Amino acid sequence: GASLNEAELNNMALLLVWASQDTTSRQLGRALVAFSHNPGQWALLRQHPSLASAAAAETLRWTPQARMIHRYATHDLTYRDLHLAAGDFIFCCVVSANRDPLVVPAPDEFDIRRSQPGLQLAFGGGPHHCLGRALARLELTEALAALAERLGTPSVCGPITWRDNLAMIHGPDVLPLKFAKP
Repeated sequence: GASLNEAELNNMALLLVWASQDTTSRQLGRALVAFSHNPGQWALLRQHPSLASAAAAETLRWTPQARMIHRYATHDLTYRDLHLAAGDFIFCCVVSANRDPLVVPAPDEFDIRRSQPGLQLAFGGGPHHCLGRALARLELTEALAALAERLGTPSVCGPITWRDNLAMIHGPDVLPLKFAKP
């Protein structure tokens, strides 16, 4: 209910600028690795550019750069046999949630034709979802569409150097790729 003061507003603007470039570039790297392992999906995207938005959503589901969401319990609760006290720090594994077989059919398959490609937690959820969600999805959609239109299938052509596994934003630091002729 309260508004942001000037320092908080400046920090929010800085966060949005930093987060939007780092997360999207790392997610694009993860997407290209996914397509290099699934060349048939790249061919499908090249043949049907209208699938670019679904391809972006599927890469966010299948290989999210945000691997964990951190929250605090706001009140005591018990879920199944797990008791959480108010104030407990909770780690939610986005990777596991995005591949829950009760929610996603054939969850370990990378398929840009999914009927519900938006079922994923890469941007969190509820009142704490990522403010840059729409922009990030648009950037990823446009990048995949442009690359698929101009370039053939990507393939990894050297060792990938990944950002620390415990980092909140995870993706390749070094990603040597080559693209087949279209």
